[in-house]
Amino acid sequence: MSSRLPVLLLVAFTVGQAEKLPLKIYTAADGLAHNSINRIVRDSRGYLWFCTSEGLSRFDGYEFHSYGRRDGLPHRLVNDLLETKDGELWIATAGGLCHYLPKGREHQRFRVCRPGNDDRAAQINTLKEGPNGQIWCGTDAGLFVLERDPHRAEPHWRSVDLGMPAGGWGDQVISSLLLDRAGSLWIGAGSGLYRLQPDGVLDRFAEENGLPQTSVTALFQDQDRRIWVGTYGGLSRLASHPGAGAKVVEATYGRRDGLSSDSVEVIYQLADGTMCVGTRMGLSIMRTGGAKNQPIFARYSAAEGLPASGVETLVEDTAGNLWIGTDGSGAAKLTWKAFLSFTASDGLRGTSVDAILEDSAGRLCVLAREGTAELFLNEFDGRRFQARRLALPPHSTLLDWGSRAQTIGQDRDGAWWIATNEGVVRYESLTGLGPAPNTHRENLRQGPVVAVFPTADGGLWVSTTGRSNGLTNRDARNRAFHPSFENLAWLRSSGVALFAQDGANNLWLGLLRFGRDQAEVARLRGPTIERFGGGDNAPSGGVRALYRDRHGRLWVGTNQNGLMVFDHPEADPPEFRRYTTLNGLSSDLIMALTEDRAGRIYAGNGSGVDRLDVATGEVKRYTSSDGLAPGEVRAAFHDRSGALWFGTAGGLSRLSPAPTAQPAPPRIVVTLLRVGGVLQPTSELGETRIAGMEYASNQNDLEIGYASLAFAPGETVRYQYRLEGADSEWGLPSRQRSVHYANLPPGSYRFLVRALLSEGIASAQPASILFVILPPFWMRWWFQLLTVGTAAGMAFWLHRHQVKRLVELERVRTRIATDLHDDIGSSLSQIAILSEVASRRVDPSSPGLVEPLADIAGISRELVDSMSDIVWAIDPERDHLDDLTHRMRRFASDVLSQRNIRLTFHAPAAEPDLPMGADLRRQIFLIFKEAVHNILKHSGASAVQIQFEVDHRWLTLDIVDDGRGFDTSQCRDGHGLGNMRARAGEAGGTVNIRSGPGGTRVTLRIPAGANPA
Repeated sequence: MSSRLPVLLLVAFTVGQAEKLPLKIYTAADGLAHNSINRIVRDSRGYLWFCTSEGLSRFDGYEFHSYGRRDGLPHRLVNDLLETKDGELWIATAGGLCHYLPKGREHQRFRVCRPGNDDRAAQINTLKEGPNGQIWCGTDAGLFVLERDPHRAEPHWRSVDLGMPAGGWGDQVISSLLLDRAGSLWIGAGSGLYRLQPDGVLDRFAEENGLPQTSVTALFQDQDRRIWVGTYGGLSRLASHPGAGAKVVEATYGRRDGLSSDSVEVIYQLADGTMCVGTRMGLSIMRTGGAKNQPIFARYSAAEGLPASGVETLVEDTAGNLWIGTDGSGAAKLTWKAFLSFTASDGLRGTSVDAILEDSAGRLCVLAREGTAELFLNEFDGRRFQARRLALPPHSTLLDWGSRAQTIGQDRDGAWWIATNEGVVRYESLTGLGPAPNTHRENLRQGPVVAVFPTADGGLWVSTTGRSNGLTNRDARNRAFHPSFENLAWLRSSGVALFAQDGANNLWLGLLRFGRDQAEVARLRGPTIERFGGGDNAPSGGVRALYRDRHGRLWVGTNQNGLMVFDHPEADPPEFRRYTTLNGLSSDLIMALTEDRAGRIYAGNGSGVDRLDVATGEVKRYTSSDGLAPGEVRAAFHDRSGALWFGTAGGLSRLSPAPTAQPAPPRIVVTLLRVGGVLQPTSELGETRIAGMEYASNQNDLEIGYASLAFAPGETVRYQYRLEGADSEWGLPSRQRSVHYANLPPGSYRFLVRALLSEGIASAQPASILFVILPPFWMRWWFQLLTVGTAAGMAFWLHRHQVKRLVELERVRTRIATDLHDDIGSSLSQIAILSEVASRRVDPSSPGLVEPLADIAGISRELVDSMSDIVWAIDPERDHLDDLTHRMRRFASDVLSQRNIRLTFHAPAAEPDLPMGADLRRQIFLIFKEAVHNILKHSGASAVQIQFEVDHRWLTLDIVDDGRGFDTSQCRDGHGLGNMRARAGEAGGTVNIRSGPGGTRVTLRIPAGANPA
């Protein structure tokens, strides 16, 4: 850490300690477990732990997390905390030693072990880790050590006999332990100072060895390996190698040396080497290289802003702030890079600061008021403020609204001008202030004066408001006031709040009021006046601050539109750009502006100050927690020394900017993981990586909390996150410290989050959570595989069942065909034969028997033919296209040849194995037979042409004869033609009949895969 803190403190002491220390007080109202703090410890992660009289508190820069008996602590009184080399945390309480388990369940985060059944032994006051991992415990009953053996399930307690007297109650009470770099253990007890050397040799030191008092309260070894001892009688520095029985004290310090009290409670050394001592009466800082007549220590107490109770503990946080734990008043954070505030105790008069400026002699002056009738000019002499009350003319009051930064001004002649509701009041000098004989009102418009602005050429501009706003110029030569631009209606309506001059001495006017999307500033260049600003649907408002920086840029603060900047205000036309909350500002209300020597802009607003780095666009925020006086920041100024001054509604603060050191990358941790509303087990100290998490499909609602320690003054940590698997880019930086994802689809995800400092530095390693949201069981591979397997099994079973049925059906069809052929067919054939035999044997005397017997024989032969067709139709071995064509060809040839009718038959050859169902073959064949029978019976044809083909899975049968034909329109369907159409329809096909004097054509079209019902 830089030495800025002790320098700041010691300078305050040198100049009379007029300034209030930049302190932020934390108490139980802020979440601290109790206001009495026994020890503050910073762990390796950067957390601050507060051991209090009512439990343990952990602070991360944002909020306190407290633990008490309800969380598993054995006693409300917590005295010390130890972080071991392996990162474990042990807590000393009045009820025993506790091992903190950050991943333990609620009410199970502390495992308690006691050194014995003695209540005094259970009162553990201080802890120290030994070189072998053992834990030394200083108790009210002496020294104990907790031996931790990795081969033993439970640690082992051992009492260490120091030979302490037992005459008084406090003789064996150990308050402090120190393990020096040589390996010796130093024990501070009520009966003296003990040293236990590595070889077991024990030494005791008391008053006879030079200690100012026997009871030892604090021990510390500094960076130079010197050992410091605190007692109730003062502070001692031991000799380099104290021997037993000799004088061991090299120097002793007390109140005469600048300590706040002789009763020392804590000794601490800052990172820069400065020694700090806490006593029952306050804080003392050791001087380095001070004057000989000055005390060695500079003391600080309630007069400098410290809490009135004693200082019990000291520690530095990761940002270099000094934390001071007190006995009953909470904890105070002393911010070394922050503000010093001034109040009435520093001579400052007036409760509200209107303006801050330097007079022509370079003296800092602060204009402050009490209400609207009393005005004070406070002059800073380097130590304190000297206040003068300005006697206002009778009935004169002060403006109590808007920007008041230009309600006072000193002209080139050294005269001071004060704005009032009755005009401007002129004072000749700061010495013997008194009003001029009268208030200047001539040529000023009626109404309060808003601003007075002395120009570089000795002139003075005055702005007034009222029913009609006005602008008046006081000529430097004749010293008379002249109204200006009275003919400009917009100027009378808008008015002027503030003035500024650019590098070309052009006068800029910040408008008092402007409407939506209208100009916000105007520039007076020669005789012309131009307006700029507005645009982008800018809201209405007014200008609250005007400032020209060292680079010639003109900055404009508005009350709703953020911060405008004209990089080249002399240009024609000048261009401007804007900074708003979208660019990182904490507010779009800008009330005061100034800059530091590095060119960074400071913008005061309603609750603090934003520091804008123009080169990078980075914004750092300062608030009352950094020592800034509370309330609206109404005035800002940088003096000749480079210090920045801010006037607020609650006082005056000074900031001395130091060169900014490059901060370390912020550490980021996941602090909370809630899935489906259920809190997941994570470490209370945060996790940098969580992996291997799997959640069900209905556990797709996640809330994730994260944080980075933030202790630096003005530091505003922002966060960026992204969810790999859902987001392709990092999100925009935000101050939000949690994110919620709802209804995430199944998949693998990786959540990343990183912290960003105001300097733009990001976490070196983002915190991460790797998790999987499982799909519903019906979408998982095993279920889909099982489903496919089941479906395949069922399909296979159905196929087998169907094949089995088809096989059985074919067997039935084969059996029926065989039975019909063998039994019924043979019987009908026998009947036909017997009928013919009988007819031949009939007696010629009985001719009437011949004809019936002939009919019987004919019918029997016809039945045999029909039976043959039926057998052919149901025979499963005939379910192919070539079987159908073969039968059709044979039938047509047999019947047509008997009538000497010439037959031409064309059958398909492309798909001989096309399967044909029994019903389809039967229907086609019966339609074919009917058509051939009609030719034989009615056509008288001499030739028949039959064309049978397959086209795109359609069967087409064309039967053409050259007979006499018939009139299809006059023909009434008989059973034959009707049956043909009916059979074709059952097969999903059609029959088309065309006939005329030249013959008849019958066309049948049936899909090849048809399955007639």
